[in-house]
Amino acid sequence: MEYLFKALSNPLGTNFPEMTSALVKIQISIFFKQYNNFAEANNTHTFDITFDNHHDFLTHSTEVFPFIYAKMNQIDLRMHKKWYELGANILAYVIGQIESINVKYQGDTLPIRIFGKTYFDPIHIIGENGILKVITISNKVKTYKLVNLKELGIRWVDKDKLTSFWDTNDELPFFIASGYIEENNNKPNNICNKHSEFELQIKNALSFLASNFEEYYLWIILNLKELSPLQKPAHCQTQSQTSLALPGHIEINNQASLIEVINMLVHECSHLYFHLLQLSHPLCTHDAPMCYSILKERERPLINVLLGFHAFANVLILLTKIKIAKLAEIVVEELDEHLKHVLNYVLSLDKELSNHIKYLRENTGLVIYYTLKSMLIEQGYFT
Repeated sequence: MEYLFKALSNPLGTNFPEMTSALVKIQISIFFKQYNNFAEANNTHTFDITFDNHHDFLTHSTEVFPFIYAKMNQIDLRMHKKWYELGANILAYVIGQIESINVKYQGDTLPIRIFGKTYFDPIHIIGENGILKVITISNKVKTYKLVNLKELGIRWVDKDKLTSFWDTNDELPFFIASGYIEENNNKPNNICNKHSEFELQIKNALSFLASNFEEYYLWIILNLKELSPLQKPAHCQTQSQTSLALPGHIEINNQASLIEVINMLVHECSHLYFHLLQLSHPLCTHDAPMCYSILKERERPLINVLLGFHAFANVLILLTKIKIAKLAEIVVEELDEHLKHVLNYVLSLDKELSNHIKYLRENTGLVIYYTLKSMLIEQGYFT
């Protein structure tokens, strides 16, 4: 277990894709165990899940969505039985447990997510022979195909983007949503319509990372499935967020510089990995106290302080590497300003964690903390 948490603390020097896939496999098992308990109590179909080795389960990190979303929002599943059944059937089909699926879903106050894309309106889902089609109410068809991407393993990909993205990087490997998804039962709020501008800033950031810091590029694209654009805030430089209830989904603001986009992408995608760990194993002891968070300027649960440290430490490590590399695309003054702010956050978060070290579980939360702190010490911090 310790190796798993070390691997997912950061993208450097570890096999985090393989470890993430193993962790998602655990979550899938948990999902079906809980779903089967529900199904038996409601006299409906259960699933006898057996795993083979040909699937890369990392691609399914968002398909456990109904289990997580229902748990986080305390949803009465008896009132949303069809929604829960559909989520289980989609997951069963994409991991090869059932041979076909053909379901018309009439929509709900709850969203359906398929490979990270969120649907609220009625959809028709058809799947057979390694193909999955999602037909919307306006007759738009999204087609996914199960393919072998060699070093990336066998996974489901958007058929229309298969050649262009994986061969040339012309297309983004995730969806740009029309707005952000609230954690309650409301539909998305459309708050940023400049998608071409937004996509360009994301592509520029990914291209920069792919060319110079490939580990961070993979850290982002392997677990990010849906990205929502936010309006640039008037009161601060950037705004971004991630929800434990929405795996694979992050939100960042538009009209951001290269360094700002990199900062937000690495920060929020670090949260995605942290959430996978958090949902699978306790990171803190049950009696962990509240402690001060510089990020909210108030008392917060210790788990939130560790969450912030995990994200900002990863950003600080990368920004320091960018500083050392002296790359032409980077505005030095802006980079130095970001380094100053991020370091201030990391030092404050570290102080709280070190003062409450006994409340971090030895083989989980403590591993995340010590792994990242040792990497920062190697870069010259905390000396």
